[in-house]
Amino acid sequence: MKFDLQNHVRKTLRKRLTEYRNYKLESGTEASIHINAIEIALALVEYALEKDRPIQKEEEIWFEAGIHIYRVLESSDWEDISGLYNQLVEHAKAQDFYRKQ
Repeated sequence: MKFDLQNHVRKTLRKRLTEYRNYKLESGTEASIHINAIEIALALVEYALEKDRPIQKEEEIWFEAGIHIYRVLESSDWEDISGLYNQLVEHAKAQDFYRKQ
């Protein structure tokens, strides 16, 4: 069986986001609103794969949160989420998921 890096990234990202939200809930602290951007971008990529549908112009904003996410998560136990998000964005660009110009 061939290793599918993008499938691995999506699964790992979803798992880490769940762990992050659970940690925040258990510790009584609020999750960063930027985590929502990651979850929305992930859902849009999965929808694009499932429905063979390009990401629409008004949806592209969810793929532009990289620097904000990095700043929120840098030097924490959650820093890998930022890297996974960036891989997801690069995959979306490489697969030409965005609408045609």
